[in-house]
Amino acid sequence: MNRASHALPGVRSPALGLVAAVLVIVAPSPAAAQSTPAPVAPRSAAAEFYVQAYVNGNDKELIIRIDQEPDGLYIDADELTEIGIEVDGLALDPSRRIALDAIPGLDYEYRGAEQALALQA
Repeated sequence: MNRASHALPGVRSPALGLVAAVLVIVAPSPAAAQSTPAPVAPRSAAAEFYVQAYVNGNDKELIIRIDQEPDGLYIDADELTEIGIEVDGLALDPSRRIALDAIPGLDYEYRGAEQALALQA
Protein backbone atom coordinates (compact mmCIF):
# COMPACT_ATOMS: atom_id res chain seq x y z
CA MET A 1 0.00 0.00 0.00
CA ASN A 2 1.51 3.35 -0.92
CA ARG A 3 0.76 6.78 0.50
CA ALA A 4 -0.83 8.06 -2.67
CA SER A 5 -3.73 5.61 -2.26
CA HIS A 6 -4.76 7.35 1.05
CA ALA A 7 -4.52 10.93 -0.21
CA LEU A 8 -7.64 13.06 -0.40
CA PRO A 9 -8.57 14.32 -3.84
CA GLY A 10 -6.85 17.61 -4.60
CA VAL A 11 -4.33 17.29 -1.71
CA ARG A 12 -0.74 16.78 -2.79
CA SER A 13 0.96 16.19 0.56
CA PRO A 14 0.12 13.08 2.65
CA ALA A 15 0.57 15.13 5.87
CA LEU A 16 -1.84 17.79 4.62
CA GLY A 17 -4.25 15.05 3.66
CA LEU A 18 -4.22 13.71 7.20
CA VAL A 19 -4.85 17.21 8.61
CA ALA A 20 -7.68 17.76 6.15
CA ALA A 21 -9.21 14.38 7.07
CA VAL A 22 -9.06 15.22 10.78
CA LEU A 23 -10.68 18.61 10.15
CA VAL A 24 -13.47 16.98 8.22
CA ILE A 25 -14.12 14.48 11.01
CA VAL A 26 -13.84 17.01 13.88
CA ALA A 27 -15.53 20.04 12.33
CA PRO A 28 -19.13 20.43 13.52
CA SER A 29 -21.93 20.55 11.03
CA PRO A 30 -23.77 23.87 10.62
CA ALA A 31 -26.81 22.29 12.31
CA ALA A 32 -24.71 21.29 15.33
CA ALA A 33 -23.29 24.79 15.58
CA GLN A 34 -26.81 26.17 15.96
CA SER A 35 -28.03 23.62 18.51
CA THR A 36 -28.50 24.49 22.16
CA PRO A 37 -25.46 23.67 24.31
CA ALA A 38 -25.76 20.91 26.88
CA PRO A 39 -26.79 22.19 30.31
CA VAL A 40 -23.98 22.69 32.79
CA ALA A 41 -24.44 21.51 36.36
CA PRO A 42 -25.00 24.52 38.61
CA ARG A 43 -22.06 25.55 40.74
CA SER A 44 -22.69 25.77 44.45
CA ALA A 45 -23.33 29.34 45.51
CA ALA A 46 -21.58 28.73 48.82
CA ALA A 47 -17.86 29.19 49.35
CA GLU A 48 -15.77 28.29 52.36
CA PHE A 49 -12.79 30.16 53.73
CA TYR A 50 -10.36 29.51 56.55
CA VAL A 51 -9.41 32.73 58.30
CA GLN A 52 -7.59 34.08 61.32
CA ALA A 53 -10.08 35.11 64.04
CA TYR A 54 -9.90 38.46 65.86
CA VAL A 55 -12.36 39.38 68.60
CA ASN A 56 -12.47 42.96 69.90
CA GLY A 57 -9.06 43.58 68.35
CA ASN A 58 -7.43 40.54 69.95
CA ASP A 59 -5.90 37.79 67.83
CA LYS A 60 -7.53 34.58 69.07
CA GLU A 61 -4.69 32.58 67.51
CA LEU A 62 -7.23 30.30 65.88
CA ILE A 63 -8.05 29.58 62.27
CA ILE A 64 -11.79 29.27 61.80
CA ARG A 65 -13.95 28.28 58.87
CA ILE A 66 -16.51 30.70 57.49
CA ASP A 67 -19.06 29.83 54.84
CA GLN A 68 -20.16 32.50 52.43
CA GLU A 69 -23.77 31.90 51.37
CA PRO A 70 -25.91 34.12 49.16
CA ASP A 71 -27.54 35.59 52.28
CA GLY A 72 -24.36 36.20 54.32
CA LEU A 73 -21.50 34.66 56.28
CA TYR A 74 -22.01 31.62 58.50
CA ILE A 75 -19.80 30.12 61.23
CA ASP A 76 -20.09 26.88 63.15
CA ALA A 77 -21.59 27.51 66.59
CA ASP A 78 -18.82 25.56 68.35
CA GLU A 79 -16.14 27.69 66.68
CA LEU A 80 -17.90 30.87 67.78
CA THR A 81 -18.02 29.57 71.35
CA GLU A 82 -14.32 28.66 71.14
CA ILE A 83 -13.37 32.23 70.23
CA GLY A 84 -15.57 33.67 72.99
CA ILE A 85 -18.81 34.56 71.21
CA GLU A 86 -21.90 33.28 73.07
CA VAL A 87 -24.46 31.49 70.92
CA ASP A 88 -26.86 30.25 73.62
CA GLY A 89 -30.46 30.87 72.62
CA LEU A 90 -29.61 31.75 69.01
CA ALA A 91 -31.17 29.92 66.06
CA LEU A 92 -28.78 27.52 64.37
CA ASP A 93 -29.21 25.97 60.95
CA PRO A 94 -29.31 22.14 60.56
CA SER A 95 -25.49 22.10 60.27
CA ARG A 96 -25.15 23.93 63.63
CA ARG A 97 -24.06 27.11 61.89
CA ILE A 98 -25.25 30.62 62.54
CA ALA A 99 -25.37 33.63 60.28
CA LEU A 100 -23.15 36.40 61.62
CA ASP A 101 -25.89 38.91 60.78
CA ALA A 102 -28.24 37.01 63.13
CA ILE A 103 -26.12 37.62 66.23
CA PRO A 104 -27.41 40.69 68.09
CA GLY A 105 -24.74 43.27 68.92
CA LEU A 106 -22.08 41.67 66.72
CA ASP A 107 -20.23 43.64 64.07
CA TYR A 108 -17.76 41.97 61.77
CA GLU A 109 -15.39 42.67 58.95
CA TYR A 110 -14.16 40.01 56.58
CA ARG A 111 -10.70 40.89 55.24
CA GLY A 112 -10.14 38.61 52.28
CA ALA A 113 -6.67 39.90 51.39
CA GLU A 114 -5.48 39.22 54.96
CA GLN A 115 -7.50 36.02 55.36
CA ALA A 116 -8.94 37.41 58.58
CA LEU A 117 -12.30 37.92 60.25
CA ALA A 118 -12.53 40.72 62.80
CA LEU A 119 -15.46 40.49 65.19
CA GLN A 120 -16.63 43.24 67.56
CA ALA A 121 -18.95 42.05 70.30
